Amino acid sequence: MGRVILYFLAGMALLLIFRWIMNRIGPPSGGASDPSKGSKMVKDPLCGLHIPVDRAVVKQIGGESRYFCSEECAGQFSAEKVWPHE
Repeated sequence: MGRVILYFLAGMALLLIFRWIMNRIGPPSGGASDPSKGSKMVKDPLCGLHIPVDRAVVKQIGGESRYFCSEECAGQFSAEKVWPHE
């Protein structure tokens, strides 16, 4: 029983040391990108969905660039000429 507790405490100590080292090093660079960092978010004026600007459908309407989540929202916005979320 004493060895089980000793192994458990040793494992917890190693885990704490590992976490401390990882916090000192910082997050890894590269790999999968976090959409909340580095990519500007825009709001679809029809449905109100926030999407990364690099994934948005862009339409020029009334001399302005409008950003949509899909071609469907862009078409419906242009056809109905409604602006519910602005």
